[in-house]
Amino acid sequence: MINIRGLSVERDDGILLSDIDLGIVRGGHLFITGPCGSGKTTLAKVLAGKVWYNQGQVKYDNPWGQNIFDHIRLVTFTDQSKLFRGANAQHYYQQRFNSWDSDGHLTVREYIESEGKDIDGLAFSRILTQLNLGKLLDTERIKLSSGQHRKMFIAKALLQKPHILLLDNLYVGLDEKSVDMVNHFLDHLVSSHDVTVIIFDHHRTLPIAVEREIRLQDGRIVYDGRVDKQKQTSPKIGVKKQDSLRRWMKSKAMPRYTGKVVSMENVSIAYAGTVLMDKLCWTINKGEKWVLSGSNGSGKSLVAGVIYGDVPQAYASRVTIFGSPLRPGRSIWEIKRDIGYTSPELHTYLRGDMLFEEVVETGRHDILSLPANRVGKSPATNWFMAYFELSHLSGRRWTTLSSGEQRLCLFIRALIKNPPLLVLDEPFQCIDRGRIDLAKHLLAHMTHDQQTIILIAHREDHIPETFGLIKKLN
Repeated sequence: MINIRGLSVERDDGILLSDIDLGIVRGGHLFITGPCGSGKTTLAKVLAGKVWYNQGQVKYDNPWGQNIFDHIRLVTFTDQSKLFRGANAQHYYQQRFNSWDSDGHLTVREYIESEGKDIDGLAFSRILTQLNLGKLLDTERIKLSSGQHRKMFIAKALLQKPHILLLDNLYVGLDEKSVDMVNHFLDHLVSSHDVTVIIFDHHRTLPIAVEREIRLQDGRIVYDGRVDKQKQTSPKIGVKKQDSLRRWMKSKAMPRYTGKVVSMENVSIAYAGTVLMDKLCWTINKGEKWVLSGSNGSGKSLVAGVIYGDVPQAYASRVTIFGSPLRPGRSIWEIKRDIGYTSPELHTYLRGDMLFEEVVETGRHDILSLPANRVGKSPATNWFMAYFELSHLSGRRWTTLSSGEQRLCLFIRALIKNPPLLVLDEPFQCIDRGRIDLAKHLLAHMTHDQQTIILIAHREDHIPETFGLIKKLN
């Protein structure tokens, strides 16, 4: 169905794919994996006809007629098209939590129907039901969780009845129940429709129909065979690369806050009559390491937004941060000053022309653009990049980074000022297994004993061994 020979993709900032030979047969469902920056997304875009290549050839056997690309759909995690909002809508990071400021944003129904097709047919209604999207059709897209966004993208792609479905970072933002549901859904899909599924991801739990694995490394194929479910190994990091970073993180004196770091007493949040948080009580003490868990849409990111000062309703609730209550008039910048934060949505709000290290440095100022007095790369940024084996990304523009490299950048950004409180909302999305292990080791053994950490995670293997406190939302 697809025959690739001698494929190479090169850009000004390096070689993305090199000497790729790959044959894909009709109904031969594939899992294409590899570490961050190995070329997975680039290969997906090549197959979808969205990226030109320097050398080689890609030939399609098209039994369906018309343009082959009319039969191919690529679903990516970062859908930043104009359909994200209406023509008259303004868009900014905290907007998801401002219920009165969503005018002009497309609903789920409007977004899915943007291809000019009706979603009310029986067959598609079943798809919506299977993906748990039926009750969300009239919800503005901006208010969805990252997992709900993932399902919506899949639904929109399936509405176009593709014969080749490319799923890039399919499992990003999905809880384990949703992963099983999506896998079961895809197995049913391929058994009942003429569609070949190719998954580009790190996840090892796959649909039964996916039996072949292609593994990329530095833009080359290093494995082509049956799906290998063995755990990937972590990169080896030299002692010196760890020691400088550990000493810096351990040596900073944490502020002497008396009382609790976070206190929430019977906090309720509701938008348009829909209760999103109902009388939540939670106390977090200095130095505690918490895991915040729950299914997609349970309100985990909303809780993180309350703590970070981004939810307006929280200022009328009984919420205390660092011993002082949230109240109207309290500066949001005062709250953010002592918090390191990252979330699944954050990457879409950054300027594309910023460099990797510049994005990291914005974390010192709690902003999403460069400060007026532009500063260079700090020693700590160098230590973080060396620890995660990312030094080669110095000088690379944000838009040229892979999804996993962007997420690692944002993880480092959250830690760069070594704050007394870290709020990490699903920080390991799109990141390869080896670097997740490095990040877990850093959080478990290299952070300050008095540093308080809240980690939102869906998967048990994303939780550092020292995180024994769990808050679960229903």
